[in-house]
Amino acid sequence: MGRSGDACWFQRFTRRRWRSFEMASQLAFADRSSFFCVHDPDWQPLLSRELPHCALAALKMGYWDAADGTDCLQKTWIPTKLGAAVGLVGSAYHLVVNQPETALQGLQRASAATLTMASLGAIFGMTTCITAQIREKPDSPLNYFAGGCASGVFLGVRTHNYMTGTTACLAFGTIAAFAKIAKMENIRIIGPPRL
Repeated sequence: MGRSGDACWFQRFTRRRWRSFEMASQLAFADRSSFFCVHDPDWQPLLSRELPHCALAALKMGYWDAADGTDCLQKTWIPTKLGAAVGLVGSAYHLVVNQPETALQGLQRASAATLTMASLGAIFGMTTCITAQIREKPDSPLNYFAGGCASGVFLGVRTHNYMTGTTACLAFGTIAAFAKIAKMENIRIIGPPRL
C-alpha cells in the first residue's frame, strides 16, 4: 500500500473507528496487568505494522499508573527520561542557533544541557516519591510542590545564582502542584480531544 493508500486508510480509520479504539484502550488500561488480543479484521492494518496477527501486548506502565509514594524507581526513571529527551532537543536547537566553534565544544554543551535536564527530572521524581512516603499523604499536591522546588533549587546551584534557584523553585513547584491538582480533578491540559 502506497503513501496515498496509507493516508486514505488513516482517514477512514479516524472517522469510523476512533470511538471503538478509544473504548478498547479504556478497557485495556482499566487494569495495567491485563493483556488484550485483537482478532477483528478491521484492526489488522493498524496492528500488522507493529504487532503479530493476534496482538498480544503487555501494557506499559506510565507515571500516573502507580500510586504516589510507591515504586519510586519507576517514578524517578520516567521523569529522568523525559528530562533527558527535553534536554537533548533543547540542546540541539541551541546548537543550531548558536553554532559552536569546534565539535568538542558542541558536544560539551549538548551533554551539559542533557545531563542537567535529566538531573532535574530525577530530582523531581525522587523528591516527590520520598515526600509522599514520609508524609504518608500520597495524593497531596504539596508533594509535587516539594519535588518541583527541589528541582528548582538544583537549577539555582547549577547556575550559581540564588535568584534563579528561588524563582525556579517557586515556578517548578507551582506548575507541578497544579499538574497534580489537574490530575486529581480530571482536568485535561494537553492530549487528544474528547469525542
